[in-house]
Amino acid sequence: MRVVIDTNVLVSALLSPRGACSTIISLTRAGRFTAYVSPAVYEEYLDVLFRPKFKQSYEQRREFLAGFYVAELFVFPTSVARVCTDPEDDIFVACAEAACADFLITGNARHFPEHYGITEIIRPVDFLRRIET
Repeated sequence: MRVVIDTNVLVSALLSPRGACSTIISLTRAGRFTAYVSPAVYEEYLDVLFRPKFKQSYEQRREFLAGFYVAELFVFPTSVARVCTDPEDDIFVACAEAACADFLITGNARHFPEHYGITEIIRPVDFLRRIET
C-alpha cells in the first residue's frame, strides 16, 4: 500500500505519542505500508517540525524525522495540480499522484478533494479503520 502523509499528521505524532497519527507513523516505520515524499513535501516537513514553538528538543525532532525518513521513498512530481482550497496543500496531491498513492492521509481533509486520480484523501482515524478491515 502506498501513502502520502501530510505534515499535520507528523506534527500530531511528534506532539502526542499516542493516538491515530502516532500509530500511523509507527506502522510506517514497521513497513506496514510505504510512505512517499517529494522534495517539496520533505522541505515542508523540515520547515514545520523545526519551528521553535515546539517544546521537543532539536535532537528529539531530528531523531523523530530521521526515524520516519528511513521508511519513505522519494518521488519527483513533474507538475502540481491546483485542486486544494489551501494552495500550499497541492504539493501533497502532486506527491500522491507521482507515487500512484492509494491514500493521502491528512488531518485537514476539508482542504482537499475526496479523491484525486486513484488517491483517496482520508483522515488518520478513518485510514486506521480502513486498514483494520
